[in-house]
Amino acid sequence: MTWDEIVNEIALQGGYVPSLHPKAFDELQGLLRRDMPVAKMVAAAIVKVCKNPLPQDMGGVGRRLGKRKETGDLRPLLYVKLKGAGIRIVYALNHSTAEDGSERTNKSLTIAVISKREDMEAYLEALKRKPDLLADWPEEWAK
Repeated sequence: MTWDEIVNEIALQGGYVPSLHPKAFDELQGLLRRDMPVAKMVAAAIVKVCKNPLPQDMGGVGRRLGKRKETGDLRPLLYVKLKGAGIRIVYALNHSTAEDGSERTNKSLTIAVISKREDMEAYLEALKRKPDLLADWPEEWAK
């Protein structure tokens, strides 16, 4: 299984187009080398997220990350957790209107972190990578 195979499956299903932060790519590659069963769980979770990445309160699968003393301000990032593996996938939605101003939109998401939850590791890494992400949310999504 490769990243290209995961993206191809998502494209066939017509979901949001995923991209990986360079460090998240390294994390996924490490899982593919070390722990194939967990890597397959992560791949399945990414496919599921791309089908409906909106926050749960908007009918999606993502959970909103907020502002906490331990992790700082992670708004508007979202996450999903793989309970059996103790893994968190943190991502940002990218939703931009076409350059010509038409209603066509570019629906994509950027996966920032694929990491263990231990000691808030995934969330602290997300805070470090947040400036690299394009978290361009439409007004109606911001709550």
